[in-house]
Amino acid sequence: MSTWLMALLVYLFVAFLTLVPVVRAWLVPVTLNPGGPGFDEATYFSEAARLRLSQNYERIKGTLAFWKHEATKYERTHIYWMLWIIVLSVSVPVLTQVTRTYGAEDNFSGIFLTIATTHIALITSLHKFFKVEPNFKAFRLGESEFYDTYRRLLDTPNTFGQTEDQQVEKYFELVSLIRKGVRGAETDTYAGLEEVRQAQANRQAAT
Repeated sequence: MSTWLMALLVYLFVAFLTLVPVVRAWLVPVTLNPGGPGFDEATYFSEAARLRLSQNYERIKGTLAFWKHEATKYERTHIYWMLWIIVLSVSVPVLTQVTRTYGAEDNFSGIFLTIATTHIALITSLHKFFKVEPNFKAFRLGESEFYDTYRRLLDTPNTFGQTEDQQVEKYFELVSLIRKGVRGAETDTYAGLEEVRQAQANRQAAT
């Protein structure tokens, strides 16, 4: 077995191994972590207010699980992309020179270089097409803002208004605004073809 073939097999193994957590994040649903005492135990709200708040939270739990799943899968995809784009951006020029100098007579050296350049082109295009970084930020920020608002109502309800009705209505208003903000990311998940082409052109210019 030639040195270049061994190097190629190691590269493919590492690429597959690092891809497993990404695929798992896209395919396996996530569950919400226990949030501790919630609206049911907020004794400073009336029974009617606790019921309204609890019902609102139950209705949004599915959305929160979706946000968490989206944020997790885009986060892992972004980390995978960043790690490989750094490694390949440095390695491909070196590989090009090395294959010309020491691997001219070994076909696997050319195959190695072709796979590496294809890999970097593929992950760059997919990262742009799926808008990985903007989607990760949007879903993680939405999730974080909701729980910040949720905890603030439980801990310091007077910051939402002077009366119970004002506090509950203000909370509902803020939750609605957060959902509208994240909905923009849900409906704008994919990049257009021109954006992908531009990303490819920028990458080629950089190399």
